Amino acid sequence: MIILGLDPASTTGYCVIDYISKDNVKLMDVGTIHCSVNNDFCKKLAFLDFKLNEIFKKYNPQYCCIEEPPLAISGVKVLISLSRINGVCLMNAAKCLDSNKIFSVEPKQWKALSFNGINGNSSKAHIQFYVCKYFNKFISNEDVEFIQNKINSFNDIDESYIECRHLKKEFSVLKRSLSKKKITNDEKVILNRSINEVSEKVDTLKKVIKHKEKTIIKELDKLSKRILELTTISSDMADSVSIAYHMGRILNNDVN
Repeated sequence: MIILGLDPASTTGYCVIDYISKDNVKLMDVGTIHCSVNNDFCKKLAFLDFKLNEIFKKYNPQYCCIEEPPLAISGVKVLISLSRINGVCLMNAAKCLDSNKIFSVEPKQWKALSFNGINGNSSKAHIQFYVCKYFNKFISNEDVEFIQNKINSFNDIDESYIECRHLKKEFSVLKRSLSKKKITNDEKVILNRSINEVSEKVDTLKKVIKHKEKTIIKELDKLSKRILELTTISSDMADSVSIAYHMGRILNNDVN
């Protein structure tokens, strides 16, 4: 089953896979389509159209899976640009395939049903690592172990998120208790004190999380560049591979 995966962006990642089963996938081609910054936007779209046309003709995929523009993205102009790029991808697919063989998928959807180790909240570096690991792109086990340990070291922020959610729930419970009619003044004083303490904990934890997020973003960017150096697979390429793999699992009913 030949599947073309597309990750539309200013640098569009693409891949062509031959999906047999979730443990048996051949990576036929992977790359990016990058338009020169000197070109105006219309010419960029025309160039993307030209390159996609070449890919469809060369590989004649049976299916095409395209990432939808993420609605949570910041900036209306960026969303408009991504929507236009996405439109060129859909148009090319429609020229070569029936509509029932063309799929659009949201980021959280394909991440949730991708390679082992990837989930709906995975960063680009996480996806890049697990894609490269699946296709044995790393030269040495030492590189795999080093990057795996790096990725695992970021998991402590998840614990902070969980703790913050628990504190917010506790805050809500205390507020509801305070709104009850039949409580004494002494109980009100105790509840207010507890509410203030929990509120302070939440504020402190939010600051800690914000600091961690800034640090992690920088570290993930370094990690992504390191993976690219070791494997020649960029994060844009890895996303397109995951998108195609996700579609293969659905089409082949390999969802368990």
